[in-house]
Amino acid sequence: MLIRDTLDEFARLKAARAVHYRAGKRIEGEDIPLRLLGPGYTTEDVWRLAHRRVLERAAFEDLSE
Repeated sequence: MLIRDTLDEFARLKAARAVHYRAGKRIEGEDIPLRLLGPGYTTEDVWRLAHRRVLERAAFEDLSE
């Protein structure tokens, strides 16, 4: 479960950078890794961020129960 959640979070972080078009106008995605890690981040940094976010979410859910 932890691996799947980490892969899902990694996909969310990568998708946040995607550029979309609506009605022919370009819509820039919110680059969450850039905002959190700063310029010059690596793919490994994004993996670590995804893993950390999954662990934080799991800890928060455990506290909520």
